[in-house]
Amino acid sequence: MFDEAVVVYEGRGVTSRVRALTAHSISIQSIIEPRPGETVTVFLDGLGRFDSRVDTVKPPRIDLSFLTDTQERWRRLQDLRKRLGV
Repeated sequence: MFDEAVVVYEGRGVTSRVRALTAHSISIQSIIEPRPGETVTVFLDGLGRFDSRVDTVKPPRIDLSFLTDTQERWRRLQDLRKRLGV
């Protein structure tokens, strides 16, 4: 399924391990240490770009919530639900 994601933080892309993925959020394991409330961009192969807000940071785990406009979010969430089988 989705083992890795590229997370763009402070202008650089970092390949990160996906620990959990839902239609609304993603948890990753990464070397980056953003602060809660910051915005990062997540790229998932085959699904595209997701602007995301940092919710929790407990290194190396980072919990993010997806942020996109309503139409784009709906389309991507439907794609993600199909892929996840939910």
